[in-house]
Amino acid sequence: MLESPFNGVGRTDVPLGVALIRMSCVDAHSIFLAATHGVAGFLFALTVAAALSVAYLAYGAFRQFGLEFDLRRILRVILEKAVSAIPIIALCHSGRHI
Repeated sequence: MLESPFNGVGRTDVPLGVALIRMSCVDAHSIFLAATHGVAGFLFALTVAAALSVAYLAYGAFRQFGLEFDLRRILRVILEKAVSAIPIIALCHSGRHI
């Protein structure tokens, strides 16, 4: 989603950097983490790669376009997602399967 403004103005070097960050993080960490922690390790490697690429895009958007993020709204969305996951986590730990 954040890659679109860069592609729209002809700056394909930023999305290329994002792809290289994602690829290097996933390649470097997923093999080791998947071998030691299974699927959870692989998902953690994907999460770290996504977080690093979004941070890189956010920095580029701030530097080139002056785009700013409202931290309160971002934290509110994260909190809402965490609260909505509570019933699913409770069901997983209760021994009942959906």
